Order: sequence, then structure tokens, then C-alpha cells
Amino acid sequence: MQYDLIVIGGGPAGYVGAIRAAQMGKTVACVERDRVGGTCLNWGCIPTKALLKNAEAYLTVTSRAKEFGMTVEGVSVDWSEVIGRSRKVSDRLAGGVGFLFKKNKVESVTGEASITAPGKVEVKAAGTGRKEHSHQYRMRDPHRFQPSAERHYHHRFQGSHGAGKAA
Repeated sequence: MQYDLIVIGGGPAGYVGAIRAAQMGKTVACVERDRVGGTCLNWGCIPTKALLKNAEAYLTVTSRAKEFGMTVEGVSVDWSEVIGRSRKVSDRLAGGVGFLFKKNKVESVTGEASITAPGKVEVKAAGTGRKEHSHQYRMRDPHRFQPSAERHYHHRFQGSHGAGKAA
């Protein structure tokens, strides 16, 4: 299979880059070991923030109830529900990334990727490490994406100091 761009890692930077490249007309594959969204969305930042929200709600109910004119007794925590809520938040966001992949025609590939040569990526089914489950992917023109001394890149900055001037 050939692509204009193969993104290794479907975390916040990878999935945004893959989607943007597809929106610009490129054929794109994004390789992620587990689920799109990477560690941040699935196991780190997002589930942790959901758990912190539960802790905040618990603190409000137990320590600040009087401030709101309430008396609360017998508050308990159902940990399976707490964890379940954090998983639902992550699942919903990962589903959103998957939807954007489909909408923008980004192929999502699950596995472990390695660059075997310029423009060639090998993907092994995650966790197996067995060669018979690997696939070779190629970029159409890998040299087109490598910066060279002949190319000049300009970025326009927005802000109060020199807005719109080329850097």
C-alpha cells in the first residue's frame, strides 16, 4: 500500500497531523500500537482529569455542603462507577478521533511501526512480534517531504508585535 504520508503514533500530535494532511489532499495512514488518541487520550491525561473531576465533586459534597445550605451524611464511593466514568470519557473522545479519521479518509493501522528504509514502514501486529503479521507500507515520494537547503520556509506570526511579518 502506498501513501503520501505515514504517521507513526496516533497521539495528540499524530492524529492532528494525519487529519490535517488528509484535509490537504494527501493519502494518509496513521499507525498506533493500541487505540487512536495515544497514551494521553486513553490512559493518561484525559482519564486522569475525569478522575480529578470525581474527586472535586466528592470534596464539594463532603466539605462544602454547608456553604450551599446542605447537610450531607453517609457519602460513599463506588469505585467501579468512578473508573467506568473515566473510561467512558476516554472512549467517547477516541471514538471522535476515529470518526474524524473516517470522515477525512485517514487509514488507521493498529500495530508497531518501524522505518525500514527511506519511505518504507513495516507494521507488525501489536504484541505478536511475529513476522508473518507484518505489512510493508510505502510513501509515494519520500524525498519530497525532506527539507533541503534549496527550500525556504516562511511562517507568519500573529500578535501585537509585527503581526503578519514573515519570520
